[in-house]
Amino acid sequence: MREKYTPKTGAQGREPAPEQLREFMAEIGRKGGSRKTEAQTQALAKGANASRAVRSAQAIGRRAQIQALKEAGYKQREVAEKMSVSLRTVKGYWR
Repeated sequence: MREKYTPKTGAQGREPAPEQLREFMAEIGRKGGSRKTEAQTQALAKGANASRAVRSAQAIGRRAQIQALKEAGYKQREVAEKMSVSLRTVKGYWR
């Protein structure tokens, strides 16, 4: 049978933190606040722009589908059911 793991404890009864972890915690702040570095800010902006572009492309495709079904003679409720979107979404793109 294996022996149970028991961590070596430090002064506060916890496993001692590695030096890298201590440096990281000092960098972000002890009270839970996060100081955003320039790199973090740029990464957040890049991610938001990328997801915005994807949503925009999806909306453009949805609009084109709705317009095509409208021209084919479908009613708004039929388009909503066919595309599995709400009637409100169809009404927004119907014009």
